[in-house]
Order: sequence, then structure tokens, then C-alpha cells
Amino acid sequence: MKKLPLYKELIIAACLASLLIGIPIAIAYTCTATKAGNFSDTTVWSGCNSTYPHSGDAVVLASYVVTWDASAPATLGTFTSLNATAGETGQLGLDLSQSLCNSGCTLSATTITAGTKPSVGGVISVTGTTSNTLTINTGTNPNGLIGGSNSAAYGLNDNTTGTILFNGDATAGSNSTAYAIYDESTGNFTFTGNLYAATAIGFYNLTTGPVSIGNDSTITGVGTLNGFENHAAATITVGNGVTFTAGSGGGAGINNNTNGVINTGNNCTFTGGGNSTSYGFKNNSGALSFGTGCTFTGATGPGLYNSTSATIAIGNNCHIAGGNGGNLSFGVYNGGNGNITLGTGCILEQGSNAAAWTGAAPSWTTSLTNQFKFYIGSSYAQIANTYFPQQLPQGDIKSGVTSGTVTGNYTGSCTTPMACFGF
Repeated sequence: MKKLPLYKELIIAACLASLLIGIPIAIAYTCTATKAGNFSDTTVWSGCNSTYPHSGDAVVLASYVVTWDASAPATLGTFTSLNATAGETGQLGLDLSQSLCNSGCTLSATTITAGTKPSVGGVISVTGTTSNTLTINTGTNPNGLIGGSNSAAYGLNDNTTGTILFNGDATAGSNSTAYAIYDESTGNFTFTGNLYAATAIGFYNLTTGPVSIGNDSTITGVGTLNGFENHAAATITVGNGVTFTAGSGGGAGINNNTNGVINTGNNCTFTGGGNSTSYGFKNNSGALSFGTGCTFTGATGPGLYNSTSATIAIGNNCHIAGGNGGNLSFGVYNGGNGNITLGTGCILEQGSNAAAWTGAAPSWTTSLTNQFKFYIGSSYAQIANTYFPQQLPQGDIKSGVTSGTVTGNYTGSCTTPMACFGF
């Protein structure tokens, strides 16, 4: 009798031992939908060991709408993938209001990929009037949630009054409206992870439901597309340490297009991109507040561009730096005469090609005492009082900025220091 190779003998021995002591052997299947129907209906699936998909399986929705029904588990996955077949209209639909989700539902998959648009967009579509919560866990780029290939082929379509907690990365698809996440709900949505535009905007918010961006997330515009775009009077809360980066061709990290009230946490970063209209943060409408230690840096485009008369509060210890990529690479471009207030301990730093600031000058918090600094070359100069010093050249000072005294010395290339900063 021919002797088996040693590695095969070891595999067989391990399998026999597991059977003898009752340890189940996990086998992963590729479960493909063959018709529309309920997730728990075993006749919907082929290649799935005569059951529905379980953790470790790959799920192929093909061109069918599969409903996450009350007879399925409240926790699905972790699947290796949950995909519509490329070019087809597969979808997993969930009515979050069903009793199955009264204690919460959870979907986990390393990759979730849309195909083309079903009758209602989204490879995952969530509906229902409820206060229930859905948690979605997915992988990191190049995995994660990925939009599809035609108009409205969203990765996730949120149309529930409930709460969605999304953890992982999300990337827009290859059509101009194939958003990774399309939020048309008045419910709560929390995104924590890395969000990328592609041929479409990454996250498109259309309604007034509150949106939160979790700590240490990154939001990145790509080319001409915005990473996050808001089109409603929503309250958007940004956590600590979040990074917003503009695209290379005019896309913003975040574009507040319509009356959104946006409040950011501490130590957030906003960086302009490779085009004069590539803004780290673009504010067309709405009040903004930024926590302590936030950084606004121009590249070719400004770190923060404001086109409205909005009220904007920038917290203590901020750093506003002009860039090196062109004459519009301002740290802050206040083009709409917004009422911008800077906290104490902020630094304005001139770039090699642009000032730290341009447009209407900011005002200072009433508690300013020797706290505001300008950075020119290798030295700081402090402003000791609430306003800019009267003795600096008046041609470089905006109206309404009239009194104060200077401490420290100005050095570097600016003979009239205020001109370095657009004032």
C-alpha cells in the first residue's frame, strides 16, 4: 500500500480527532442567490450547503433583492464578502422597524460591493420608521463598502428613522452618483473609518437627520469630487482627530452646501488640495465651530474656504498656515465676510506662496491676553491685546482693527508683517 505524504496524514489525523471529540469543522461556502426572497429561505441560495449564509461564507446577491427577514438571525456575518454580481442589481434589504431588530441588528462583511442600481438604490437598503439600531462592520480599503457602476448604485442607502452605526472604510463607485453612502433619512448616522470619493462623492447627505463622524476618521476628496457633501440643515458632529483632505482637481474634503450646522472636535486637520478650488473644508452655508488645536493648511487650494456671512468659531491653539502651491493656498480664505472668531493661542503662519489668511479679518475672543501669534520665517510675534496694533501700517490693517500693543520682534521677509497674513 502506497504511503501518503506526511502533511496529508496530519490533515486526516486532525479531522478524525476533531470528529472523535466533537469539534465542528468550519467550511466556508460561496452562497449565491438564485431568486428574490427572504434571507432565511434556504431555497433562495445555491452552493450554501442547503442552508442560508453563515459566518465565513461569501455572499453573492447576483441580480436579486434578498430581504433580511424576521426568521433570519439578528446578527449576520462576518461574511468574507457581500456583493452584487458586477453589472447586476443585487441588494440586501432591511426593514429596521421589525421586531428582529428591537435589540439591534448587526451586519458584518469584509467587503460589501454594489453592482448596478436596483429599483431602490443601494446594495444595502435600510428602511423603516423606528428607533432601532443597525450596526454595519466592514473592512479597510481596498475592501470595505464600495459603490457601484451606474447612476444611484449606492453602497448603502439609508432611509430609516432609526440609527445606523457604520464602522470601516467606504469608497464611492465608478459613476458620478454611485455614492458610497446616500443618506436620505431623518434618523441618526454615525460613520467611523476612512471615507473616499472616487468617480462620485463618498458620503452624500440629503436630509436633516443628525450625522456624526467618529474620532480619528479620515475624509478624502478625490479629483473634483468631495469626500463628504451636505445638502440639508443637518447637525453634523465631527469627533476628535478627524482629517479632511481635498482632492487634486477641485474636490473638497467636506462641502457644507446647505445650512448645515457643523461642530468639530479637537485636533482636527483640514488640508487644501492640488487645485485652487480644492478646499479642505468648503462652507457655502451654515454655522461652524472648531475645537481646540485644529489645523488649517493651504496646498494649492485653501484649508478652509468660507463663501457666506456665517458665524464661525475657531477654538484655542489653532494653527492656520498658508501653502506653497500657489497664490490661493491660504490657510483660511474668508471670501464671504463671515464672522470668524479665533480663540487664544492660535498661530498664523505665512506660506511661501500665500498668506495664512485672506478675506474679512477675524475677531478675537474677549479674554485675549498676549496669546495670539504670527509666525514669519523662524520667529513668532505676539499680539498683546484684543486688536491689532495701531502703530503697524494702516494700509495693511482692515477697518475696525484699531488698537493694541506689540510684544516680540518681527523677523523674516515681511517688512509690513500684517501683509503676510492678508490683513
